[in-house]
Parts: sequence; structure tokens; C-alpha cells
Amino acid sequence: IERFRRIIGDHQSDLVVAMSPVAAEDYLRAAGEHATGSVPVAAYDNATAEVFRQEGLDVVIVPSTPSAESIVAAVRARLGAFRSVS
Repeated sequence: IERFRRIIGDHQSDLVVAMSPVAAEDYLRAAGEHATGSVPVAAYDNATAEVFRQEGLDVVIVPSTPSAESIVAAVRARLGAFRSVS
């Protein structure tokens, strides 16, 4: 966990993606104080989004139909809005 915190402490994430409430809880526990509202979140479903919202994080993606394909498409669309992928 300490290594993870050092890594994320040195780098700004573009987006945190979690595929389940347990994954969201694990991320929050591992990130500690580095889990701030300044990092946008993509959540697989509403239950996962709620875990992040309870901790004050900004959930910017929750697919209307939870599936791996829909979250990948939503993440690509969001990140593509900020930079092009070559």
C-alpha cells in the first residue's frame, strides 16, 4: 500500500476506474489521503459510484447499462475529449 501511495502521490491521474463497489473501497483504502475529489471517477454501476460519492469524489461516468464494453466506450469518449490517441 505504501508503494501505491508513493506512486499516486507523485502523479496526477486522469481518471480512476472501478468495476465494483469492492474495487472502489480497495482503491480508497489504498489511496488514503491521495483519494481526493480532484480526480474524476468512472464507475461500472450505480453501487460502485455511490461508494465514491460517499467519500466526496467526482463520479463523471456511470454507464446506463453496466458492461465492460460500455464503460470502455465511455472512458475512451471522455479521454478523447482531452487528447487524441495515436
